[in-house]
Amino acid sequence: HSCFVDELKERVSRQTEASFEGIWFSDPYTVAIFKKGEDYLGTIISAPGTPWKEGQVKLRLQPSGKQGAYKAICYLRDYSIYEQQAILAGNNHIYLGFMYYERLYPSLPSDSQFTQYLELMEARKPLLKVLSSDTVLLRLPSFASELQADVDGLLLEHKDILASTKNLIIDVRNNGGGSTQVFSGILPYLYTNPTFYTGWVFRSSKLNIKKFNEWGMFDAEEDTPQAKKEARALLKKAKDSIGDFVIFDSDDFSVNKQLNIMEYPQQVAVIMNNRCASATENLLLTAKQSKKTKLYGTSSYGSFDISNMNSVVSPCKRIELRYAMTITKGFPEGRIDDIGILPDFNLQRRGPEYKWIGYVMETLNAASEPKGDSSL
Repeated sequence: HSCFVDELKERVSRQTEASFEGIWFSDPYTVAIFKKGEDYLGTIISAPGTPWKEGQVKLRLQPSGKQGAYKAICYLRDYSIYEQQAILAGNNHIYLGFMYYERLYPSLPSDSQFTQYLELMEARKPLLKVLSSDTVLLRLPSFASELQADVDGLLLEHKDILASTKNLIIDVRNNGGGSTQVFSGILPYLYTNPTFYTGWVFRSSKLNIKKFNEWGMFDAEEDTPQAKKEARALLKKAKDSIGDFVIFDSDDFSVNKQLNIMEYPQQVAVIMNNRCASATENLLLTAKQSKKTKLYGTSSYGSFDISNMNSVVSPCKRIELRYAMTITKGFPEGRIDDIGILPDFNLQRRGPEYKWIGYVMETLNAASEPKGDSSL
């Protein structure tokens, strides 16, 4: 097998364009991928700490019927089969659903779009990047409650940039949700008109009341005296209804109104995909109501109607229970669960995800170009 690998290296060393052929790494596997007929085979070079042996076939890439597209048949650590579309992303990465391979040989120039994409997708905390004089990018990988301070701090640090830049791109791809409070500081930048929120029903229990107290629902320090009074009434209502579903307000919808509309950003693009769920879908529903905001990408996951997750660890610390505390009013009519939220611009056929930011920037720039003089 080592002689074969040497021959493969010699052949691919003359490559001028990226292809699947080469030496690739996905921890802990190093594989040699070579063309055989119409397919590509990936065989093990090394796989420390696994039952895999040198020369075994780790994956097979087959034409999927669409021109230039390939389907991957992968064999996982336990030899079970995992099938997924294979995407040659940039020059040096192969994406296979939730996993990817990085090229070790031959060394090819990096694709700047993919390098940027990889940085954004691997981020564990929010980040902001200035893409041009007209466009700033805000990456929000999660709305986990522990990221509240990070999001608020980032918005405060860059408030002058956000309030003076024409275009804002908010990237929430792969964001599975968390707490809606985490993104509350972003909403003023999207606001153009009153927005409507669907109400929900709360399952009252001691554990659920404790969690909502931790989130500040019943006693937020920044609340007005009237809001605090209403919160105390809600808390009493919940405590008096242990074991029952509690409707916190009689209206099916609540309305959010702001006194001021920010001049900038003038255009907001939210980039989404099918891993956006729960609280992230709440953001998407809010964003869709803004006159200056459009959604780009693919449909969201559809995990919104049964919401507000809580987790409880058993006394032995070996079991964790995760469950939802609320349900949307009127469910299942107009449900989102298992359906998702549609984007305004579907990018499913606009190329791989790592090129989406470039496409969105082109669209925003085209929309903001001055129109010609109609009198000519």
